[in-house]
Amino acid sequence: MKKSLVRPLIACGASVLFAVLPIIPTLIAGAIATANGCRLNEGSPSPCIVGGSDIGNTLYSMGLMFWFGMINLPLGALGLLLSLAWLVGRVVSRR
Repeated sequence: MKKSLVRPLIACGASVLFAVLPIIPTLIAGAIATANGCRLNEGSPSPCIVGGSDIGNTLYSMGLMFWFGMINLPLGALGLLLSLAWLVGRVVSRR
């Protein structure tokens, strides 16, 4: 791979990661709650006993991380578009 294409590709990957990062804790919280038979909702924390400890508040906080996606998804999409434009500009200028 050409050295001049590495930075735009890294920027594309970073933009996608930035966009989906808040969704990852929500998916993990849902998986933990489902595996332990607990209820998870955005209204209020529900008790969830795992290993003798109540992790309901932690799961609730992780579940609410999804709302940061309202900011991160559009900004990540914008970053991806700009990174792709940068990448296309680099490819076109090499020809």
